[in-house]
Amino acid sequence: MGFKIEQGEKFALLAFSGLTIGFDDQTPNPADLGFSCWASGKLPFSLDAWWREQLGKIVSEQLENRCNFVLATKRRARSRSRFYNTPRGNGSRCSTRLGTQAPITAEAASVV
Repeated sequence: MGFKIEQGEKFALLAFSGLTIGFDDQTPNPADLGFSCWASGKLPFSLDAWWREQLGKIVSEQLENRCNFVLATKRRARSRSRFYNTPRGNGSRCSTRLGTQAPITAEAASVV
């Protein structure tokens, strides 16, 4: 089973470019490393319009076209709320949208 983010889960990933790490034909891509961690030769899902807006055009394109190794992890969010307000150092508040998308699957995205 591939990398899949269900509604109510949050995730984190590290994306690298220029690495000479590859996956042979017998290694699943994304590969389940255990402990809710996966490795992949590219993003294990497609960025939707919301993520493209948040990340910006340049970063989105770099993630989709340049990264050749990704480490990803996920877990169930502690709160059922879809928005979290996080205080910033200057006293303002920032809202972050989590868990509002339909599940994201690596099978639905084109993965090397």
